[in-house]
Amino acid sequence: MEVKESKLFLATWTTRQIALTTQTLEVLDGNKLKFACNTTNCTTRVLPAIDAKRAFPFELLEHGKPKAVFNAPTATARDDLLRRIEAAAAGVAWESPSNHWDNFLSVARRINEAKHANVPKSNVSVALVQRHFQDMIDIYNVTGSFTNIDDLYAYFLDQEREYVKGEARAGNFAQTVHQLHPICYAEGKKQRPLCSAIGDIITHCAHRNCRAPLPLRMSFGLHILQQPGMCPGCSRPLYYETYKILDFLEATPSVLTKYSTLTGTGTMVFTPPEIPDDGRFGTFFDLLIDMLLRCEDGTMYASRVLRMQVKGMARKTLRLPIGAFTVDLVQGMFRQLDFINKMVPHTEYWMHPEVLTASICRYEQFMYLMGKIETDAVGVMVTMLVPTSDIDLVWHAHQTTGRPYRDYSRSVNKNKMIIDHDDTIPGGDLAKGYADTFVLWSQTYHEAYSSFPPSYEAWIASSSPDPITRHVLRKKWAKHGNVPSKNNRFYGVNETCVVEALPYATAVVEANAVKPESVLEAVPIYITVIGTPVMDGRVRMPYSAQSMMMFDGGLPYYYMPFMFAGGCGGYGYYGVGGGCGVIGSGCAGIGGGCGGIGGGCGGGDGGGCGGGDGGGCGSG
Repeated sequence: MEVKESKLFLATWTTRQIALTTQTLEVLDGNKLKFACNTTNCTTRVLPAIDAKRAFPFELLEHGKPKAVFNAPTATARDDLLRRIEAAAAGVAWESPSNHWDNFLSVARRINEAKHANVPKSNVSVALVQRHFQDMIDIYNVTGSFTNIDDLYAYFLDQEREYVKGEARAGNFAQTVHQLHPICYAEGKKQRPLCSAIGDIITHCAHRNCRAPLPLRMSFGLHILQQPGMCPGCSRPLYYETYKILDFLEATPSVLTKYSTLTGTGTMVFTPPEIPDDGRFGTFFDLLIDMLLRCEDGTMYASRVLRMQVKGMARKTLRLPIGAFTVDLVQGMFRQLDFINKMVPHTEYWMHPEVLTASICRYEQFMYLMGKIETDAVGVMVTMLVPTSDIDLVWHAHQTTGRPYRDYSRSVNKNKMIIDHDDTIPGGDLAKGYADTFVLWSQTYHEAYSSFPPSYEAWIASSSPDPITRHVLRKKWAKHGNVPSKNNRFYGVNETCVVEALPYATAVVEANAVKPESVLEAVPIYITVIGTPVMDGRVRMPYSAQSMMMFDGGLPYYYMPFMFAGGCGGYGYYGVGGGCGVIGSGCAGIGGGCGGIGGGCGGGDGGGCGGGDGGGCGSG
């Protein structure tokens, strides 16, 4: 809360902590006491608004004389403190509300009452977010009806196939996921005569002289888990990268190069080699280069031009996924399902108009910050910002509008480029990104971003170690790295509840009604509310049908009992390597995307949902 202070005969407003212990009121600057008084000697008086920024001031009087002037962020916060001071003066113990539902909603009301910063409006409505959330509920229910991961995978393949063929019905999940990658969505299909659905590619042997059908579990392992397989027809090894070779051959059956000579213009035609028996892209690339070097047609200059042309095509094939689009929508559906699994159990909360109104406000504030971030030469943000679940929900809903979202993101971006939300683009350390967001939010809006504590160690990890720089950073952190006080916190963030304390959340009760017999202890429930960072994996119901199915399917970012890695977040408590928010860069750049060499959804050194040599969903 702000306190009016005098410095060198000038009045200034400074944020201070207020502590009320029995009948003693203290105003603190960190651990330093500024002043204290006995509430039995005090009265308060509400003052008229000072200006647009300080609309809820009040005065504290001691023995009838002015002691201090305060400004509360909202009318509710002011009135609540005044009631507590009055109760303390009368010797009445104050009992904090114990109803979780009311506490959760109080955060939204506090945000809605506050005088918001003057940031560009998105025109996102509560109704739009509710419609999008209803689509999430539908997907949650459909996926919960499957008994094993094979059936879920087949369903996602069918969704993508319908979308590729232009037969998608309303609510098609593949189309929704495509919309959540706005730059890729604007790009549309790959530029080639025939674009095949992933289900028509990955369910058969990649070798063109075989193409034997594969068991669905093998296709799932190759595609999603990035595990090697063996074709039952030709007994040759298969890898996800083998299908990258097939994609290259389908897109480039031959290469025609024109070149100038002293006598005119010549042409040179080159036919790439077939997929090698070992199925490796590295082997294929060596054969490709060797064939080009031994090519005797044309001039040396023509051969050099052809080699450059073919190498460029090969690199492009490597950094793009298989299938019709520049983003793998099946892998994307698995990642988005993780966000859905974290949000839908709390449907009653997320469908509440007050919660969504506050979420829209915070989304607009977040996008304003995104638009101010510097970018590098290829349009990627120098600083990665990490959204909270409320912001991400509105962000997803807004992206489903297509052009209105692209127009809005360009309007708030100083570079006039689309602000992308692509979890297949390399991101960086989410703990560092979250800490950067936390500090920047506090600097800009003079309020805490969340009650989820940022990591100081992650924040300074890449900064200069010299003492002066560290001293400046410590002072900055001391001012902007603090979570809000207990009574002003984001209720529910980084807190556990018991199932019985959430009677309104029917999906939470259902998700925890059955758990493995080996689990005897009570299950701590973490919840998604306003302020919950997207990388906090503890909020997913550990024993829901959806979570158990994903875990049994061997997805690398699901593990028991309470933590996970991946999705729109990262690993465990903080997460590393992934996240949302890249400006102006296309989908799956070099080293990125689900499925570079050794990459894709399967972990590895690169991090995120699909590390390995080629990067992955959010690798660095």
